[in-house]
Amino acid sequence: MKKILTITKALGDENRLRALIMLQNGELCVCRIIEMLQLAPSTVSKHMSILKQAGLVETRRAGKWTYCRLADVVDGSPETEIIAWLLRQLGNDRKIIADAARLAEIRAQAAAENPKSCACKKIIMHEAISQMNSTSSFPDRALQFLMSAHDAVPGVTENVLKYGKTVDGRSSYEVLADTVNLKNGMTAVDLACGSGVLTRLLSQRVGPAGQVVGIDLNHSELTLAEARCKGCANVQFYEESADVLSLPDASVDAVLCHMALMLFRPVEPVLAEISRILRPGGTLAAVMPDPNGGNAMFAAVRKAVANAVAEDVSPEKLIAIGSPEFGSESGIRELFDRTGKFDGEPRFSGFEVIFRETPEALAELLMPFFYYTGLLSQDGREQLKNAWADLFRQAMTEGDNMAVFRLSLSIFTICRK
Repeated sequence: MKKILTITKALGDENRLRALIMLQNGELCVCRIIEMLQLAPSTVSKHMSILKQAGLVETRRAGKWTYCRLADVVDGSPETEIIAWLLRQLGNDRKIIADAARLAEIRAQAAAENPKSCACKKIIMHEAISQMNSTSSFPDRALQFLMSAHDAVPGVTENVLKYGKTVDGRSSYEVLADTVNLKNGMTAVDLACGSGVLTRLLSQRVGPAGQVVGIDLNHSELTLAEARCKGCANVQFYEESADVLSLPDASVDAVLCHMALMLFRPVEPVLAEISRILRPGGTLAAVMPDPNGGNAMFAAVRKAVANAVAEDVSPEKLIAIGSPEFGSESGIRELFDRTGKFDGEPRFSGFEVIFRETPEALAELLMPFFYYTGLLSQDGREQLKNAWADLFRQAMTEGDNMAVFRLSLSIFTICRK
């Protein structure tokens, strides 16, 4: 009975029905389904997740792309019977016929351009700007832009930072986890958990008697996080905003935030919620780009981004991302002083993660890490990549064919009163 109810609930939406019938002729990249349904990536991702949970659809990842297909189930099972019934009942529906014709046209066009092409690449390049100019459930343009970027390429932060290591071989996620003295039985929150890299690390630190809560507003990122932490009995995920948390007061020993706290604007409501859920003496620890500007190469890379945006992006499309207080250590200190909820001043510790690639590969790798590059045109992006590659090439050691980039990061920690 439960299985049948799950299936019928999954089919109780027109867009999910359309997506399911689209898959009858073979596997589709999620980008094709987005293009067909004309819905936001996060909405399509949620629809496909519901179909997957009902056992009607299976997914696989290939690099950055996610592909969906009808589930491989035994003949005569409820799933096969229901799908067959749907095809019989809806085969003459005008919208289904139109979908089939449009999908055939899209596939033929893609095959003519490049048999191996995928519309994802076009969607990713322009997703943020196109969604900012359309109706959205997120009234804040900066939030809308960030959500679109992570919908377009879930796991984007991890995809870059996994290639950078400290001199002792740790990732930035490991450095952050090591900063907080977590013990067995503690409760930790991974705020803006993204694809769940830090969440899984924390689950190991607090042990089976502890608990880790991963929180993110982006459904696409949470889908990756849930898959990564499958089997971790001490982990749970909440899809909610950082400024309106559902956790009880004084219920958490530590809140950790990797490359996200500086993005919240306004950040004061987020800090108020963090202080509310932390127990007295509990710790907030966050990784961010070095607020002091970092090393000379990092400063040059950031300056190149600023110049590219100034030259390529019209004023009406510019977006203010993040809180200006995070532009300096003094600004961060003043911010926490205003809250009145934390004990003393934040303590800062700088470190670098090191990347070694060819100049061209390094420029390509780092592009998604800097959100403002999402505002650039294709030509603007290419010009920036060339400028970066020139910077990396000029700094190379003679006789070495690999460029080195040291990403300047900083961790700050502060305790709850």
